[in-house]
Amino acid sequence: MRLDKLSALAFAPMRSQPKRTYDQLSDAFSPGGDHVPLLLARAADPNNKQAVALHEALRAFGRYSQMFSDIGVKQLGKGSGDPFQVQVKIGTKTPNLMDVGYGVSQVLPLIVDAHRASPQATLLLQQPEVHLHPKAQAALGSMIKDWVSKSKKTVVVETHSDYLVDRLRLEVKRGNLKPSDVQIYFLEKSGTQTKRHALEIDAQGNVLNTPQGYRDFFLREQMALLMDDENVSDS
Repeated sequence: MRLDKLSALAFAPMRSQPKRTYDQLSDAFSPGGDHVPLLLARAADPNNKQAVALHEALRAFGRYSQMFSDIGVKQLGKGSGDPFQVQVKIGTKTPNLMDVGYGVSQVLPLIVDAHRASPQATLLLQQPEVHLHPKAQAALGSMIKDWVSKSKKTVVVETHSDYLVDRLRLEVKRGNLKPSDVQIYFLEKSGTQTKRHALEIDAQGNVLNTPQGYRDFFLREQMALLMDDENVSDS
């Protein structure tokens, strides 16, 4: 089924590992993103409007995260089924995907398939921040903002990243998202029970209705640093 016809799209928490050379022949959707390199190879035509739009989406994340300026493909033959390599443009260099940080290969399926999905689609992301450094995790928050505000998609994110959440809060404060566009659920475990807390964000990006345990660990760590007391963080 075509991706733009799917009502929901689920992404695996760990995407496919990068390869130095690709020769795959299938573009069938895979939650791990195995099909994405072939889509990138097909998007190499600068006269194709969809290809140009896809590369702009890639470049947008590259700008947000400063991880790369573009993604390209190097054909190793003249036929459509011949092997190819995926290259990452960084400044004036174009190293192979295998030779850059692992996070690039992990984020590419999210960007490519989110771009191809229909505006009515719901994107289900499990730990999309895997293998991304803090700046890139925050950049992913801005990318999600684009999917919601510009493409009108619904995005459900299961995350452990404060950087991603804080960037979404910042996008609300900047007026790029409405407070009603964002709903946070904080899961708090006590023994064998898990309680769900529904948190809201105001127009200044402040998180409201927070339970006592929300970010309690981080506050205790900061107190331990300030007081130089090892017992604070263990209490």
